Amino acid sequence: MNIFPSIKQELTSSLSYLFHNKASSTQVVRYTFKKNKKWGSRDRKVFSEVFFDIVRFLGGYSEFVGKDLLHAQELNDDDFQKVVEAYLDDELRSKAESQEPKVMAHKDLLIEVEKNFNNQELSRGYFEECLTIPSVFLRVNTSKVSSGKLVELLEEEGVSTNEISESCLELPVRKNVLQLSAYKSGLFEVQDGASQGVAPFLELGKKSRVADTCAGAGGKALHMADLMNGQGRVLALDISERRLEELKKRSKRSGFQNIETRVIKNNKTLKRLSGSFDRVLIDAPCSGTGTFRRKPEGKIHFRKERLDELVPTQKEILASHSKLLKPGGLLVYATCSVLKVENELQVESFLKENESFELVEQKTNSMGENGFDGFYMAKLKKF
Repeated sequence: MNIFPSIKQELTSSLSYLFHNKASSTQVVRYTFKKNKKWGSRDRKVFSEVFFDIVRFLGGYSEFVGKDLLHAQELNDDDFQKVVEAYLDDELRSKAESQEPKVMAHKDLLIEVEKNFNNQELSRGYFEECLTIPSVFLRVNTSKVSSGKLVELLEEEGVSTNEISESCLELPVRKNVLQLSAYKSGLFEVQDGASQGVAPFLELGKKSRVADTCAGAGGKALHMADLMNGQGRVLALDISERRLEELKKRSKRSGFQNIETRVIKNNKTLKRLSGSFDRVLIDAPCSGTGTFRRKPEGKIHFRKERLDELVPTQKEILASHSKLLKPGGLLVYATCSVLKVENELQVESFLKENESFELVEQKTNSMGENGFDGFYMAKLKKF
């Protein structure tokens, strides 16, 4: 494979930055594109594909560098330059990518996954799935357009889709859809299929009062507003004002006026809202182990210490945010993790300490199942 020297140089520096700063692949790619404004669409495509390929299979290149790339304390640009050179050699790339899938993950992740599945075949299946390239899914804004009509409009813009459901489309070929007029008109959002299952799981009424307590940039809040046809009220809460500002932009584009945002500044914010909502969504911060196809750097950055910090944080969030729910209301606790310590065990612990709640239903989606991310959801009812 031959690529321009400028792209090779950016690959080296970008891999180094990803490793040393524990950055996300998507952020690194966006920054690189911003820095190289003269690149054409082909340059961006080549860089992006090569970069993600290398990150996905990074552990397999260790022998060509002479260092364990997943566990080394120090790596320099020369090391990553050797990785890039090996990738550009078809024979070496093939050899690297044929390595045992578990070689592609940090040992902490290997231990946690094997502990979680307690089955070598399932564990191996998880790591093999981590090496696959996921599809891109679109969520139709059904308040504005039907899935059939959106399929037609996207075809007119040169984008083919597969209709998965009345609100979910799959892109058979990856495209930058954020520049399409259909997107700018608020007709769809990019959202994984598993994530699209959360809002319906809440059993929303047209006039429900809903609290999305870890809303982030609001993908699920937008979906809830759509399901309620712009009625009711969705209060999107988050500790990040920046992410909520992004939600405001997305909400305006989608045409919803029933979404309100509020920054969680301290516990008083939640106390004032106690017992105010018919539905509460807690999309908890988690290890993201169900998303490592889309975010391959997660296999490299994963550390047991971080998981040990997340579990008590999830427990505290579940305990405090559940107080927003009215008696008779429904709460959904969700993560994009496949680890039971963040999912089933977290819910079991909460139910033991909160007898006014009962488990209605829980669902899991293994990574790659239905083509979607790994996901967990538990629906709880308050008496």
